[in-house]
Amino acid sequence: MEFRILGPVEVVDQGENLQLNGPAERRVLGLLLCLPGEVVPVNRMIDELWGDDPPASARNMIQRYVSGLRKSLGTAGGRLTTEPGGYRIAADRDEIDWCRFKAKVSEVRDLNDRAAAAVALREALVLWRGAPLADAGDGPTVAAERVQMEEARLSAIGHRIDSELGLGRHRQVVAELEGLVGRHPLRERFRSQLMLALHRCDRQADALRSYADYRELLAEETGLEPSPTLAELESQILLRDPLLDTPLGVSDSEPKARQLAAVMFADMVGFTTLMQEDEPLALEKRAKFRTTLESCHETHGGTIVQYYGDGALTIFPNSVDAVLCATGIQQELGLPPEVEARIGIHVGDVVVEASGLIGDAVNVASRIESFGTPGAVLISDSVQDQVKNQPQLNFVNLGHFELENVARPFEIFALDCEGLAIPNVDTLTGKGHRITTGSDAETE
Repeated sequence: MEFRILGPVEVVDQGENLQLNGPAERRVLGLLLCLPGEVVPVNRMIDELWGDDPPASARNMIQRYVSGLRKSLGTAGGRLTTEPGGYRIAADRDEIDWCRFKAKVSEVRDLNDRAAAAVALREALVLWRGAPLADAGDGPTVAAERVQMEEARLSAIGHRIDSELGLGRHRQVVAELEGLVGRHPLRERFRSQLMLALHRCDRQADALRSYADYRELLAEETGLEPSPTLAELESQILLRDPLLDTPLGVSDSEPKARQLAAVMFADMVGFTTLMQEDEPLALEKRAKFRTTLESCHETHGGTIVQYYGDGALTIFPNSVDAVLCATGIQQELGLPPEVEARIGIHVGDVVVEASGLIGDAVNVASRIESFGTPGAVLISDSVQDQVKNQPQLNFVNLGHFELENVARPFEIFALDCEGLAIPNVDTLTGKGHRITTGSDAETE
């Protein structure tokens, strides 16, 4: 049994999402999971659900919600017990994603290995599926827990980026840090990390500009000056202090080493045409597209290598992160104002350079994305092989394809998850063509 609150409230039993009936059940379960093993008094539950204006039948309504929730939990309904004065959910801490996240982050404190710390923190951050307790209401307990959760997530991201910078991976984290600073402009840790990463990428002017922007914003918002630590970093950048260089024992060329990565191409559909018809709307949709990409990549440990007009090229340390991120992107873009996008993913060897990303995996991912339709996520057979055992993921085999300038044919799969589109095989067009093999003929 798995209880998930790092996103919308969910319960997973043996790989299957249990159907919770209505927002009230989610709010009750979310509250109880904030206090696992504790008796939550009925009066407190009423306050959480209705605040200062509860209905006269509030106690009876709580009883009905709890009864309905027990039925929704099926065989696990007995975990929700009635206690003197209130209710309690019996859930082990390793069954709650929030508790597992905290445990994983805590383990990192004992690690002296930066690479191991970066990996462990990525694994912890993968547990996040969106805004915590997203559909559990805004009662005082839930709101306070949500703030604590978000702070813990940002702290973990900051710790992971410290580890990446310590490994000389400044080029890989610059785009991510620019997105983080854009969303959290007064968070000095991200600003400091961005300045250091830009400096190490020989972009001293950009690093100093970032400091000046922060100083101006801080004065406007709070009337304060940057901390002495950040002011000292600015001085060190101005003087090109060698202490800011990549740590001893770590080569500046390390980020250019060949590495296995999941490569994602994401591309807006119809942006150029919309720019001609309604430029303000086109720019609004592109802003949502980029904000959604940055938020989902932040959650799933991806790195945005570059934006190109109406699209983006990104990488992930593994295929599971990439596929979960792509799913979240398309689901968010499907909400008003809807943004139509195609996404293609392949996994293989790449080389990260200052100018961008190179390698056969980039070419394959681009070709796969070209066959996409709005709202779809297409993946190569290599990616599908790595994620096929994930219980929350389903796939539709679109067949074998010969891709332009690619040596071998690839099977392409469409991700079949809630909110995602499945392309019509008969109308697929892209950079290459579908071919019929023996296995395809048997399937058809």
